[in-house]
Amino acid sequence: MSSIVAASSARRGALVALLCSAFALSGCHVMHHKYEGSRVITPGTTLPQASTKIGEVDGRKKSFYLIFGLIPINGNSGPDYADKLAVDDYGSDYDGITHFEMSEEMDAIDVIVNIFVGIIFSMMTVEVEGDVHQYGGGGNS
Repeated sequence: MSSIVAASSARRGALVALLCSAFALSGCHVMHHKYEGSRVITPGTTLPQASTKIGEVDGRKKSFYLIFGLIPINGNSGPDYADKLAVDDYGSDYDGITHFEMSEEMDAIDVIVNIFVGIIFSMMTVEVEGDVHQYGGGGNS
């Protein structure tokens, strides 16, 4: 009987240790995003030339990484993702995005995946939004 209680207690202890280490390992970190496109994507309110707002981008997508997030698999950095959304919705003629906001977070599914395979494979949820502009046609709106 005491060996059953000891085994159960050991499993509970292992589970607590696993959960604690998962939270500790998924803590704060910095992600640097590099955008090399030809368009201007800025958190500011204006583009370098007079432009007109032609629409908005707003999207949410999963980003996948290898080895503690060091190697991106699907290229879903925030600026690149916003650019892709704008091209999909407004064509390649748009010139920039203002009021650009991006957040990366882990939802429940991301946390569960990262607990079990986070060393090799990890995922995050990327959210982007902003105003899509085209040069010409009046002042910055």
